[in-house]
Amino acid sequence: YPSTEVMLLNFLTHQSDRVAPSSLQVYFHGIRHHHVELGMPLEPFQSPRVRLLLQGIARTDKTAPQRLRGAATPSDLRDVRKFMRGGSWSAPDQVMLWSALTLAYYGFLRVSEYTATGPQRMLTVDRVTLGTDAVVIELPYSKTAQLGDGRAVTVGATGDGTCPVAALKAYL
Repeated sequence: YPSTEVMLLNFLTHQSDRVAPSSLQVYFHGIRHHHVELGMPLEPFQSPRVRLLLQGIARTDKTAPQRLRGAATPSDLRDVRKFMRGGSWSAPDQVMLWSALTLAYYGFLRVSEYTATGPQRMLTVDRVTLGTDAVVIELPYSKTAQLGDGRAVTVGATGDGTCPVAALKAYL
């Protein structure tokens, strides 16, 4: 250490059978960034041989295209619930997780909108209004409203086993 041109060529060649070219680029730039941070020489990263190798790996890539995932369905939610019941979670944890899953599913929430990444972004009980047939969640943060004003999401009752309103009532 620091990396040499030969080390980079060997690493990239070795990894080319295991990861996609785009991931290889991320690895390459991560190693380069580490060198920048530590004040190490950057010449190996500017080598024409290294650049040509990366281009060749990308050109000859034979990785299969990613499979498109189907949309999640209420049936998938029920399967998750069965899995949770057979797991090692405590009953209170199951109730909390089920409530979070159903609210996220029916409210089209992103993970960052209902998980805590800091005190200002924490979704707390005082930001939830529970009605008889709907729940209103005041999200403190949203990808579409990043300046701290958040947004309100209304999630209606479904009246079935995946009802987010019933799940939240059971949790609260």
